[in-house]
Amino acid sequence: MRRFALGFGLLAIVLSSNAQNQYFNQQLLPLGDESALLANSGIAGQSPNSAVIFNPAALVLNTGNSFSFSGNAYFEFEYTAEGAASLGGESIDLNASGLQFMPTSLIYHLDKWGWNFSFALCVPNYLDYTGEERFESASGSPFNKLNITEGVKESLYSGFLGAGKDLGEGWSLGFSIYGNYYSYSNIIVIEQFSTGNPADFYLYNGYQEAESYSLGAMFGLLKQWESLRLGLTLTSPNLNLFAQGVDRGSTSIAGTNSIPKFTSYETNDVKTHLSNGARIGFGIDYKIGTKLEWSADFNYFGAQSQGLFPASQAGEASYRASTGFKYSINSNSVSYLGFAYLPSSKNGSQRETTVLTAGSRLRIGRTLNSVGVFFANSSEELLNGSAQFDYFGIMIGSTVDLDF
Repeated sequence: MRRFALGFGLLAIVLSSNAQNQYFNQQLLPLGDESALLANSGIAGQSPNSAVIFNPAALVLNTGNSFSFSGNAYFEFEYTAEGAASLGGESIDLNASGLQFMPTSLIYHLDKWGWNFSFALCVPNYLDYTGEERFESASGSPFNKLNITEGVKESLYSGFLGAGKDLGEGWSLGFSIYGNYYSYSNIIVIEQFSTGNPADFYLYNGYQEAESYSLGAMFGLLKQWESLRLGLTLTSPNLNLFAQGVDRGSTSIAGTNSIPKFTSYETNDVKTHLSNGARIGFGIDYKIGTKLEWSADFNYFGAQSQGLFPASQAGEASYRASTGFKYSINSNSVSYLGFAYLPSSKNGSQRETTVLTAGSRLRIGRTLNSVGVFFANSSEELLNGSAQFDYFGIMIGSTVDLDF
């Protein structure tokens, strides 16, 4: 009965980003200032104020002390699953949409004692959705009505503390410590019944909750020439500091010619962990001319050691490729264009995803102010259909020079 319920609870599985592959989550929403406008490219120092997130060795490209704020003025998501289930022999499409408002990063940079220090707080992933779906079929075999009520909350908060040092002759070295706090909750109620015979009904209630605290480290190298920069990063798997979860549900079913049945399950101390596999990243930034720069990043993510819940599958090894262009209109105005791609994994823990970004930065006094848009699309094949997830948002940000 539980498996039958989860079949109709497909929305709970895919809407919540599957809660299995942290790479998809961490790379979807834009982060940092310039990096956000370049589809989260920053290993080769494309975005010095965001270097503690992407490559701490690129912190040496900053001059003086500064504070940076970046966020999404809003972003909207829309989810569609075609042929996700059936009712009375008829195919059912599931839909969900929502509007979110949130900051994505706060970054402080300090130039002291010949070192470049930086501290950052960021929100790589956030989703809060509550909705209801109602379906009715002309035939009843045995049910002709289906109601699905869904509530999903998923968020990832990350903190970085890093330092970079200029080694001379264009070389620099950096390291950072990062900490993650991940929380996830999902509640779903599925009701099936027949309007012609109230004795036929099916009811499922399910609830999952998880939180995870973890710690890891990143090491980076940067080499600079007159028109070219190359960056290399190595990020360790994260160490699980504390994690716990809840998994419970109940099923009630009855029919005209059958005995009513009630089953339930409950585990209140689930050992959860949002694990990060080791990551290797390579970046390039090349000045094509006096006004145009091209950059690209490639990240390889090692497989997860385990899924979020013990019963869930771990994410497979994967990669993320991104590229972008930066065009200096004049000394006070710059335009950006970015693109990123993530492939789908064989076990379904990651969906094929494309990301597009565009925007500009404008200098006003001692501030650099950015505005842009981003669009992300992911898709996957379901058992009897397909699903699509779209994000669209407006980005804003500002970097303030603190050396008055």
